[in-house]
Amino acid sequence: MAVIIGTEGNDDLVAPDSRENDTIVGLGGNDRIEARGGNDLLQPGPGIDRVEGGDGRDTVRVGGALEAWEVYRYENEGVLRGPEGVKTLLDIEALEFTGNPGAYEFNDFNEFLSYTYLASNLDVADALGVDPGAAFDHFRDYGAVEGRGFGFDGNSYLAANLDVLASPDFGANADEGGARHYLVAGRAEGRPTDFAGLSYIASHEDLIGVFGANDVAGTEHFVQFGFNEGRTVTFDGLDYVASHDDLIAAFGGAGGAAAIEDAGAAHYIQNGLGEGRDITFGGLQYVASHVDLVEAYRGANGAEGISDAGALHFIQYGSGEGREADLFNETSYAAVNADLAAAGLTSAEDLALHWIQYGLSEGRAGAYDPLVG
Repeated sequence: MAVIIGTEGNDDLVAPDSRENDTIVGLGGNDRIEARGGNDLLQPGPGIDRVEGGDGRDTVRVGGALEAWEVYRYENEGVLRGPEGVKTLLDIEALEFTGNPGAYEFNDFNEFLSYTYLASNLDVADALGVDPGAAFDHFRDYGAVEGRGFGFDGNSYLAANLDVLASPDFGANADEGGARHYLVAGRAEGRPTDFAGLSYIASHEDLIGVFGANDVAGTEHFVQFGFNEGRTVTFDGLDYVASHDDLIAAFGGAGGAAAIEDAGAAHYIQNGLGEGRDITFGGLQYVASHVDLVEAYRGANGAEGISDAGALHFIQYGSGEGREADLFNETSYAAVNADLAAAGLTSAEDLALHWIQYGLSEGRAGAYDPLVG
């Protein structure tokens, strides 16, 4: 049995006998450790290190707690990234962390998310194509040290594209499947990638009690269960914020529409439901109430796009300008324009949307009572 200790510099540490159980300690520097045979304990230390176990049962020990490290496994290789740097691994059977007792079987860690890595780093995808092995090679050789991450959420992508989610191709590993679909088709098709997980939770009181304000858990629930259960997103965080002056003051500066939507949904989950708050603001009614907003937003992406644009305007500008939230008179507009009922447009939202998209430009009457210029 050999004990090999390196220096604080860059070392090439190789076990002298493939039959022995050795301990190799790298100390500092960027080291290459090769254990060859035997059941070896390998401690690379701080730095960017290459650790090769060889035959036998080999254990890599690093400093700190497991929670401080990212562990990536791909076939018989792996990458550790954490407080002591980046370690690339080959033929390693177990990991030890000085902040945790015992050893962890390397094969018990999740497989490297190749498609998620590519979808999160589109320059890499453009260079390598949709190749899972090449994706791991890039992460091992370059991406881990460069600090590249895994920001793409395949579940969120699936939840935002129900026709894709409805495919039988997506099972337990839906997250990776969503990333692959995005790379192969969705990116070129310009499909959305974001799902309002918090608004989904806020739409269902039973989920509020289970998940709280955990958007990732909400999105996963929708993909795995909620979609097949017929659940939908009915809560509108923008309209919720716009309904309450104190929330406008608190969240109006949170960023864009998505950030304010999430802030509103989180508030409702954590506080608003218990306080008995409700939604009294309607984005379509607000836009329909102001001719300048009708002209500005009539070309937005359908009813949802117009409504969101209206709510965001009210939160960021209209409330402070003293604008009225609802001057549109759907009853008068429907009465003056009887053809709309014949076309099936009877709800307040449908009538407001018609006024925004067509009625004003057609010169229709009845939108405001009394009429305003």
